[in-house]
Amino acid sequence: MLVKHVKLLGVTISNDLKWDTHVSNIVKQANVSLSIFKLLNKFNCPKIHSLRVYLSFIRPLLEYACPVWHSQLSNELSDKIESVQKRSLRIIYKEGEIPYSFLLKAARITTLKERRGKNLPTSR
Repeated sequence: MLVKHVKLLGVTISNDLKWDTHVSNIVKQANVSLSIFKLLNKFNCPKIHSLRVYLSFIRPLLEYACPVWHSQLSNELSDKIESVQKRSLRIIYKEGEIPYSFLLKAARITTLKERRGKNLPTSR
């Protein structure tokens, strides 16, 4: 019997060594977690507190073990992960039409792709 994928220490590894399943899993998990913002907005929580919630609870889901899988991501998969951060910032700042780059500046954070690139080990 052939196993198509296995979850090992929170990372889903496929038998074809592609990261589609892993990315789908982390994006799904993060999207479910975005529902916390509905509660925060309901109680008029300050943006800075909502941003802290994102940085503390949601972004780590998207970056967990990224040195293992980041270098093998296609642009499509990278964009799929980035879309969660875009959606989070739009919810936090309640802005649908402002460009993503302005939201990043307002939050004083970088793109997830840039952060993953910084977390990669360097070869000597």
